[in-house]
Amino acid sequence: MVLKSEIIETLKNYLDPELGIDIWTLGFIRELDFNETKQTLRLVMTLTSPLCPLGSVMIRELDTKFRNLGVKDVAISLTFDPPWQPPAVVKEMLGMS
Repeated sequence: MVLKSEIIETLKNYLDPELGIDIWTLGFIRELDFNETKQTLRLVMTLTSPLCPLGSVMIRELDTKFRNLGVKDVAISLTFDPPWQPPAVVKEMLGMS
């Protein structure tokens, strides 16, 4: 049985291919609804831009990772409202502060 902590750990280990920083730290995850009993995951996330050319690749890869963990049903959707803003820690990492 997959635990919510494993879902979060997977997100913390998945790097944005352009920035090389994990999507959890980047603040891409807007909603995470995981039912441990039913093993269903609903994830709403954002990207740096609606024009991100790797968005569909990232969604496919994450879907595969969660299913390989044992999650039975995975639904990942994107939102750009509000637009992504880098958290303070990311600004520091990118030298933007």
